[in-house]
Amino acid sequence: MLATLISLLLNLLAVVGYWEDAGVKAQAAPSTRVERLDLVAFDSPGDGTQGCRLTGEVTLWVSRQVNVLDGANAAVGSVEAGLAQFSREAKLHGCMPGGAPLDLSGRLVNFLVTDARASFGRHEAGALAAKLTRDSYRLAHLESAPILLVNDFESNAFGAVSYRFTIVLIRDGDSSSYDAVIHRDRAWNDFSPLGRALHHDLGASTLTSIQ
Repeated sequence: MLATLISLLLNLLAVVGYWEDAGVKAQAAPSTRVERLDLVAFDSPGDGTQGCRLTGEVTLWVSRQVNVLDGANAAVGSVEAGLAQFSREAKLHGCMPGGAPLDLSGRLVNFLVTDARASFGRHEAGALAAKLTRDSYRLAHLESAPILLVNDFESNAFGAVSYRFTIVLIRDGDSSSYDAVIHRDRAWNDFSPLGRALHHDLGASTLTSIQ
């Protein structure tokens, strides 16, 4: 119980501090929206496998216009981005062996907002989100303070292997519907003899609900 309270407190502090670093004031999301998620992300367009299903709710805390930086830290555009928090029931299903769900309860997550009027639709947002999860692009406040992705969800070990996930949500500014881009890493665990012997990543994949 104490650990849960501490975790919630740290998350709330992160919501404030993350968007107010370097004296930057963030705008609260209108009426602190709580919205439903139920989507499936696949490894590639047309993939016939089960995919990863993301379910639950998110609370939208803050959002604002931010810069997009490429690998050379040059500004290549701007986008509305924000910070949300998964509900207690939020889970990621089907992304790990045996279909074991990953509990996302109370965790923070970044989101992008599409704007069709600015030619930034779901496909453009999906391409940007994929680059963000792979760390080839970054976000930064208009005042140049960098914005790091807040989530790096790690599963319990499956034998000598563990799974790490980075998630970026994409919210349609008109319909309030959602897409997601999920970057999945597989790595050997250092505590296992096999993991210590091999000590390298097993490979990564990027899944998206945008087909």
